[in-house]
Amino acid sequence: MGLSDRDTAEINLPKESEEYGKAVAREVRAIAQNFNNKNIDYTQAHRSPKIKRQVIKELYKDISEVVETTSSTVEVSFEDNVPQQNLDILTKAQLDLLNAILNAYRDSKSNDDLFKNIRVLNKEIYKLPEIERERLFNLTATLYYGLKEINELQHQGLMIPIGMKSASVPRLKSFQENGEGGIGGTGSCKQVESLTSIAVGSEIFVEGLKHVVKQTTYAAARALWVVTACLLLSGDTDYNAKCGKNRDDCIANPWKNGIRLDCRSCYDHCMNNRGMWRCPVYE
Repeated sequence: MGLSDRDTAEINLPKESEEYGKAVAREVRAIAQNFNNKNIDYTQAHRSPKIKRQVIKELYKDISEVVETTSSTVEVSFEDNVPQQNLDILTKAQLDLLNAILNAYRDSKSNDDLFKNIRVLNKEIYKLPEIERERLFNLTATLYYGLKEINELQHQGLMIPIGMKSASVPRLKSFQENGEGGIGGTGSCKQVESLTSIAVGSEIFVEGLKHVVKQTTYAAARALWVVTACLLLSGDTDYNAKCGKNRDDCIANPWKNGIRLDCRSCYDHCMNNRGMWRCPVYE
């Protein structure tokens, strides 16, 4: 990836998380290369049940039950989810920083903008008790090293976001050339809920059967790849309106059991967790 010592020093990560982020980047490249080598046009996953089945089978090849199910089913029903109990194990300080990291990803105008925010947020993570830091540092490391790798893959034409170009085009224009401002830039694929799983884990439902997704570098790479490849575009995005309405209702009536609600924090939690409105967040 050609990162200089200065780049690595500026991001200010613990050695273990630095290595985690680099391992995630290698897995991201392997995912992209596998799709290219197997000639799977994931950009058509929302239009073709066959390709959708191939994409799910390829991405979740580490879970044997998923491979078996997708091999025998014509049209696969699929849903991924971060269970509330996974978030409940976080302290208030951890959850605040998790939302701050996800908001930085969603709102940053460019990679450089995002990385500047990550540097600041890493300083805040260091203020937490040591036992509370690892999962958050692993998330910022994934974003830092993973997005740098994805940027390189896109310039090589090996990873094309859905809706931008045909997978047959050998070289993709950079996001800057298309007016998007870099991978961290705002755009139609800035849905961040999949990234939450990097910090707390997740579960998936294939044909209604639940499978727990283990927290590994491969799972982190897959989560980042799914978001940046825009594979969530066809998902249910009604939670945008739902979260906005709940926020407006909260602002209009911000009191609950004698406590003034932090409507913005509740809205951030809702947007980062697919419309799950929980206010106060820490009840």
